[in-house]
Amino acid sequence: EYADVALRTLTYTGRRHFFGTDAIVISASDLGSTGRGPLCAVSSRDEAAPCELSDTMTVPVAVWMEHDAPTLEALDLYHAVEDVPLLLEGVRLADADAYAAFDKDGAVWTLPGTERSTNATNARYDGVTDGDAALYASDTAGKAEVRLELSAAHGRLYFPRGHEALVYDEADASGREGASFFNVRGRPADLNRALESLHYVADQDWNSHGRAPDVVTLVASDAGGTTRKRVLVRVEARSDPPVVRVPGTVYEWQDGGTEVADEGEYEVAYVKTALVDEDALLRLTGVHVRDPDARDDPSALYEVTVRASNGTVTFAESAAALRFE
Repeated sequence: EYADVALRTLTYTGRRHFFGTDAIVISASDLGSTGRGPLCAVSSRDEAAPCELSDTMTVPVAVWMEHDAPTLEALDLYHAVEDVPLLLEGVRLADADAYAAFDKDGAVWTLPGTERSTNATNARYDGVTDGDAALYASDTAGKAEVRLELSAAHGRLYFPRGHEALVYDEADASGREGASFFNVRGRPADLNRALESLHYVADQDWNSHGRAPDVVTLVASDAGGTTRKRVLVRVEARSDPPVVRVPGTVYEWQDGGTEVADEGEYEVAYVKTALVDEDALLRLTGVHVRDPDARDDPSALYEVTVRASNGTVTFAESAAALRFE
C-alpha cells in the first residue's frame, strides 16, 4: 500500500540534453511473502514457502528535442603587453544541438531539430562520445550552424589559422586579418578549430595604465538562443620612442607595396625636398613630435635637437616655454 502511494508521485526527467526514445520499466514482486499458492522452497523453519510472484510493465517515453543555446567558455581575465599580439587560450564553444546520439549497436540516429531518423552514413563523426553513444554532427543544412560575434572595445581580434571552413559576413571579411568587430558562422567543431588560434592585440599604443582593462565580448547564437561571454584583457604599458613628423613625408606599406601620402601604420619611404630661394626664409609648417607615452607621464621632459649644416633655424615667440641648451 505504501509503495502504491509513492508510485502515484512518480516523475521522469531525461538526462541533460537527451532527446529520443527511452523506457520506464516498473517491476513488482511479492517476494513470496503474500498470498497462497504452489510451494516452491523450504523456509528456515523447514516449512514449505510459497513461490515468489512478480509483474513488469514498460512505459515507452519519447523525449522531444528542445533547442538549447550554445555555451561559451573562456578565462575571466587575460594579460597582454601593449602592441604585442596575445593568444586567448581556453576559448571554446559547445552546442548540444549540434550533435545527435547514435546507438553503437543500431543503424539509425535522430537529427537535431527533427522528429525523423536517417541512416548514420549521412553523419560525420567528430570524435565526441557521450556515455555509450557516439555523437555525430548533423549534415542537415543549417541545423548544426552557430553564429559567433566577436568584438573588442580597444583592440583587434583575428584567427591566424583554422578559419578556412567558416563563413564570414561579407562586410566583416576583414576579421581574418584583424578587426574590432566581426561575425562568423560555422559548425561548432570548425568554430573551435578557429578559436584555438584566436588572437587579441590592443589598438596601437593603447594600454590599461590608469584605465580599466579592455573588454572582449563573445556572442554565440543559434535557433536555441543566445549566450554572451565577456572577458577582460589587462594591457601592460610598454615604452615607445618619440615620433618626429615633418611635412612632405611619403609613407609606404610595410610589405613594400604602394606608397601612400598619409600617416598611419606605414614605414617612411622618403621625405620630399623643400624648395626655397637663396637668402629667402623657409617656413616649415607641420613639424611636430609625438610621444605615445606622454599620456602616462605628462610631466616628463623631452629633448629635441634641431640642426642644419649650411643654415640656421629659429623658433617663434611661442617657444618661450622651452629650455634651450
